[in-house]
Amino acid sequence: MTLVEFKKQVANKKVAVLGIGISNIPLIKMLYEFGAIITARDNKDKTKLLNELSQLKDCNIQYVFGASYLDDLNEEIIFKTPGINIDTPQLVAAKNRGAEITSEMEAFFSLCPADVIGVTGSDGKTTTTTLIYQLLKNAGYNCHLGGNIGKPLLSEITSISPQDKVILELSSFQLQPMKQSPKTAVITNVTPNHLDYHSSFEEYIKSKENIYIHQSKAGKLIVNSDNKITNSFIPKAKGEVITFGENTTSNITIIDNYICVNRVPVLNCSDVALVGKHNIENFMAAIGAVWGIVDTKTIQQVAKTFTGVEHRIEFVRQVNGVKYYNDSIATTPTRTKACFHSFDNKVIVIAGGYDKKLQFDTS
Repeated sequence: MTLVEFKKQVANKKVAVLGIGISNIPLIKMLYEFGAIITARDNKDKTKLLNELSQLKDCNIQYVFGASYLDDLNEEIIFKTPGINIDTPQLVAAKNRGAEITSEMEAFFSLCPADVIGVTGSDGKTTTTTLIYQLLKNAGYNCHLGGNIGKPLLSEITSISPQDKVILELSSFQLQPMKQSPKTAVITNVTPNHLDYHSSFEEYIKSKENIYIHQSKAGKLIVNSDNKITNSFIPKAKGEVITFGENTTSNITIIDNYICVNRVPVLNCSDVALVGKHNIENFMAAIGAVWGIVDTKTIQQVAKTFTGVEHRIEFVRQVNGVKYYNDSIATTPTRTKACFHSFDNKVIVIAGGYDKKLQFDTS
């Protein structure tokens, strides 16, 4: 879809935008510019959204705030924020009466002129997404990094050319309603997560599958062959499949401490600056995404210099001989276990958070 076609689709239409947050502000501005009749709705009180509202001061739109923000949802097109489940009764009712339910991410996919590399997984997706971005950027490509990693790209759509590389981190929330898949899909792993949002683990898995299920034969799926669930995706893929993992039959695996592609050594694991075995897996996934368009020398250079993303076994400081690490992103049993296995010495954990309805014995 072109911008002109999108403009015609929304012009003079009653449009609801659910959630006045970082990803939807550029969307609201674009819809307003294109002549949509907008109602922006958010469950927060107006006083808690003053910064966001100041960014929309030039847009003449309607607002609904507070607990009843989904009442009278009678718009023709509804853009939902990822945190709102598609099975929310008001959304189901709106869909049944003929409203189109979509999202900022779906709009971006429809409009993006460049091939998209999408990354998902229960663990490791932010690190893998950032690694792919660094590998492509260091190889000389003009790259755009966004999605669940915190940066909406819809406002940059006019600056993206067909030759560029777009790398998106995609959560199960974003993927659940998607009817398009990126040309290249990377799945790091799938283990129980976000069961406080999804009705079942099966629904969570199905959401993750949307990253590749709509691909054509020209698509590419990079998948963890060691993970029972992601391994089960392989027969369903329509396009090329690249596997990675400890299993030596994988396309990308470890042989004699080297990451090998089709059994050819590419990178010494000892040269990877990132801490932990799980980050070797993340690097294998990233290599799978860029193999054939990034040379071995660039892969080796990035491995030595990329030290990670904040909140992921991030070294904070050393005090009285004790090293402190921030691994606050570790909100699942498997991710926490991976952190423990990254250290040889005794580990003391300071933990907190809320219940995600996960079983602690699953890891």
